[in-house]
Amino acid sequence: MEKNNTRAIFRFMYSLQLPRTYNNIFVYVKRNGDPDGAAQSIKKMLEIGNSNGCLASQFIRSNENAIITESPENHTDTEFQYYVTSKIVSAERLILIPKHRPWYQFKLPFVVRRAKERKKWNVYFQSAEWHVFYHDTPQAFIEKYVSNSQ
Repeated sequence: MEKNNTRAIFRFMYSLQLPRTYNNIFVYVKRNGDPDGAAQSIKKMLEIGNSNGCLASQFIRSNENAIITESPENHTDTEFQYYVTSKIVSAERLILIPKHRPWYQFKLPFVVRRAKERKKWNVYFQSAEWHVFYHDTPQAFIEKYVSNSQ
């Protein structure tokens, strides 16, 4: 699979005291949703500066393939989710859990690639879970993943 077709949801959070569903703006990205592409997108967002609106509006202006969406549940083809505040980026990856077999006997990749492949694999998986693979500052996220992609 090409990196360009990796889809993601960016969740811009504005209040950590309320439940996760309040004060959020959801942005769906159809391309470059992998950590390298997300780091590039966040880097572009931060280069715009704080004087040009909230983080979500900066993100949308700096990334032409970003679309505001009502809910992440509207997009079942996403492989990554990013929770973004001005101080923290938390990244999650969708992991598929196989049916009736121990994980060490399973030979297909655990990660969803595209919606077509997910439909094909429905007979093999009983559920999916989001697993956090990164939690740190936006600058550290950019340093970690932008340097790896170049």
